[in-house]
Amino acid sequence: MLSVCVPNYSFLVLPQAHSPRNRGVEGPAGQVVCGQLHLLYDQLKASGLNFEVLVYEDASPEHFFQHNQQVANLGKEVRYKLLPSNVGRASIRNLLATEARFPNLLFLDSDSGFPEQFVFRYLPFLEQSLEFIVSGGRVYPQRDKIDCAYWLHQRYGQKREQLDPTVRGEKRYHGFQTNNFLVSKALMLRHPFNETHAGYGHEDTLWGWQLKELGIDIRRIDNPVIHLDLMPAEQFLSKQLEAVENLKKLEEDFPNLPTRLSCFGKRWAWAKPLLMPILTGLKPIAERKLVNDASCSLYWLDALKLYRYWKQFD
Repeated sequence: MLSVCVPNYSFLVLPQAHSPRNRGVEGPAGQVVCGQLHLLYDQLKASGLNFEVLVYEDASPEHFFQHNQQVANLGKEVRYKLLPSNVGRASIRNLLATEARFPNLLFLDSDSGFPEQFVFRYLPFLEQSLEFIVSGGRVYPQRDKIDCAYWLHQRYGQKREQLDPTVRGEKRYHGFQTNNFLVSKALMLRHPFNETHAGYGHEDTLWGWQLKELGIDIRRIDNPVIHLDLMPAEQFLSKQLEAVENLKKLEEDFPNLPTRLSCFGKRWAWAKPLLMPILTGLKPIAERKLVNDASCSLYWLDALKLYRYWKQFD
């Protein structure tokens, strides 16, 4: 028995063909990028599982929920719910876990593409009592499949988020992502996401770190979803810097929270008086290169994030 939990905000969870009167959002190559929950539903039906799909809309603008409510037409197993106000990425996942009917929960982002056999690769884990997390991971479209405006997000995803499923030991907790993981409802209710900070970014980092502190295993398997909703460079850059600001807020309550950025920033804090003037001068150059030069190094992004991270301590 499986409850598939899909939080959504401002994204079309079904192809436009299900609702041609609604205008979509512009995606790579000028096409409308939509979710593939209909394909996921077909796999679930074919699996023979007793299942439900919960799609919760986190107070998206009207255009989205007018389209997305049609997901309930896929079948009686699908429940769609529009939240009256935006609760944030942590709270909506806790709500989904609380209201799910079945003992196993599969959390998926709405902007995911589902390869063939995706559901079936999770089936062996449903036959056991889960006292650990199963993380399937994510992959990104190849560059030749997308418009160059989205290359920064695509390259960052491939280099920094597309993790090797064979990673073991302490590294298996690094960069935990909430876009594709299986967990028991009992474990999730015992250890919910922290709802103190509702900003964008690192709520999954915090939860993964807390799992490590509790001694709860994360098992990475090779069962990735495809991340469909890429952002143009300027928007992606803005979101990255917003996540740095949220990281700083999280560190006020969790000073030992380890991330690639915070570990580097703290290790090199002694050099901050020397490096900050340099980073200040590089900031406009980094912003121009990241937005306009699709082939520039990700180290420019690292420099910009380090500048923002240190700046918040002034």
